[in-house]
Amino acid sequence: MEDLLTRTARLRRPRLMIEAARHAEPHYKRDRDLPGLLGCKPPRGAALNDLLEMEKGYEALRLGNRARYRAGRHVAVLSALMAEDRALRQALSDKDHMKASGMDALRPATKAASASATAGSISGA
Repeated sequence: MEDLLTRTARLRRPRLMIEAARHAEPHYKRDRDLPGLLGCKPPRGAALNDLLEMEKGYEALRLGNRARYRAGRHVAVLSALMAEDRALRQALSDKDHMKASGMDALRPATKAASASATAGSISGA
């Protein structure tokens, strides 16, 4: 999953396209827009991968000055990509938060807190 998130973080596109996609992102509705773009509604990770591949194709068309390139469709894919990326990051963050809550997580966290003072640990000096 980290590979997908790294790939989205590395995308570099013209500023105007990114601004247009950011403007469209709040209006993105997964249930409505994803089937229109991909023909189905796959799970988040799979959707992100499919959108990355689709965007890669549009970028190749854009750079090749192809007549069949559709800027509006490219921006729609970018905004879906941004929204899916944000949702996946949030889901992973929530999952990590859930792991760190409750009594089961308290014991290892308590042990880790006392061990963090040792030299060479991440939070220790």
